[in-house]
Amino acid sequence: MQAEVPSRVRAFLAESGGHIDLGELRAGNSVELSGSVLSLRDASAARLAAAVERGDQLPISLAGRIMYAVGPSPAPPGRIIGSAGPTTTARMARFSLRSFRRASSE
Repeated sequence: MQAEVPSRVRAFLAESGGHIDLGELRAGNSVELSGSVLSLRDASAARLAAAVERGDQLPISLAGRIMYAVGPSPAPPGRIIGSAGPTTTARMARFSLRSFRRASSE
């Protein structure tokens, strides 16, 4: 069973000082996001793409979600976990973007 579709993700565009639809974003825009963001690592992107290609029911809906490619940094001394930040999506290109688009429109 899929989880409930999250409330619409909103983007606040710093340049105009107003909210816009995600489809209006362009490279280089500075934004603040509110809403549910799905973080992906290589392995989770691979499992998700494979499930979409097989036609499996996904554990979460991709509709209205932002997918954020995230990578960890090493834990500093005395800490259990390090921080996480953006990483390149080039490695994830091998996972069919077409699959993610199809799953997000269902």
